[in-house]
Amino acid sequence: MSGHRKLTCGEAVALLYDYLDREGAQASIEDVEEHLQICRHCCDRFAFEASLWKVVRRKGSEAHCPESLKLRVSKLLDDY
Repeated sequence: MSGHRKLTCGEAVALLYDYLDREGAQASIEDVEEHLQICRHCCDRFAFEASLWKVVRRKGSEAHCPESLKLRVSKLLDDY
């Protein structure tokens, strides 16, 4: 245990993509990891999202599409 405060499921999910990209503060990453050790529901969701995220990133880097489409998809993902 890291000694940080325990996250709720909602707080952990709000940090999901920062966690997957390792862009969050180290304390936040540790808090999410601690939450995932005790919450099966979030652990399953994070595993699914991590798999999906890898496919999207891999396919996205292979695809050749207009810049306008990339911007629209990026905005949709940011808004989500």
